Amino acid sequence: MRRRGTATAWDPNANNDVSALALSGGTVYAGGSFTSIGGQPRSRIAALDAASGAAIAWDPNANNDVRALAVSGGTVYAGGKFTSIGGQTRNRIAALNAASAAASAWDPNAYLNFYDPFNPDPVVYALAVTGSTVYAGGYFTNVGGELRNRIAGLDASHGAATAWDPEANDDVYALGGERGTVYAGGKFTSVGVQPQSGIAAITDGSLVSVGDDPEHHGGLADRSPQPDPGWHADRIFSGSIRKSAARAVGCVGARRGDARRSIPRAGALRGDMGWSGARRAVVSRTPLPTARGGRPGDAEEARDHPGSV
Repeated sequence: MRRRGTATAWDPNANNDVSALALSGGTVYAGGSFTSIGGQPRSRIAALDAASGAAIAWDPNANNDVRALAVSGGTVYAGGKFTSIGGQTRNRIAALNAASAAASAWDPNAYLNFYDPFNPDPVVYALAVTGSTVYAGGYFTNVGGELRNRIAGLDASHGAATAWDPEANDDVYALGGERGTVYAGGKFTSVGVQPQSGIAAITDGSLVSVGDDPEHHGGLADRSPQPDPGWHADRIFSGSIRKSAARAVGCVGARRGDARRSIPRAGALRGDMGWSGARRAVVSRTPLPTARGGRPGDAEEARDHPGSV
């Protein structure tokens, strides 16, 4: 028998889209495109009383959309399109004090190493916190001071990129982590050096053994034995993944060396731009000159290769 869900009296009444939510104790954090919520003016990010729906005094005031939120202890991590939040310049990703709303010194600074006139602005679409690592997904090629293609692990204490580097070939919209595995969803067709359509389980580099290859920085988690469910997700737009859906994907273990040998041209590895299966080119491992958070004026555009999906 189907049970119809009924909305409660809780009604913060946002005047525009809400793209992200995170719950901590008696507070609901909301991010999106709104400028008013919970009966107060709030620029794209707010904290709401979980009982009444009223906005509390917490007000980081982002200057552009907030697309991702995650809470860990006394810190609220935010991702999106903003370049200013919590009273500081922060490019698309920030850590906010849960009490004062001020941005901390944590500043991974997500940006692009190329200029695409049709899609010029980097975005952090997804965040997940596991232990001492903040995982970020989106449309970027540099974060935490390192080249990272659309997915990265960041040190929760200082914001530097960790060695974890699965290299997705297109945007990552959703992330979730559990017991040594990071689940990712988005537009990609390759991640963790394997062809993978829209959704994948990736080792987090600590709890799942992936062999002795020193070049490994995030391979697909071995979920065998599992039958092929016979479906492939083509798009995932949520900022989080239901764990049960992620477990339905049959993933195989791999190392970078194995991928090169057993799956010719299966994905672009370090410095490899010859992959014709990408929806959008994976950028070169050679950084292009660019100002902090800015766009390189003379960088080549990322173009789809002929025959791309």
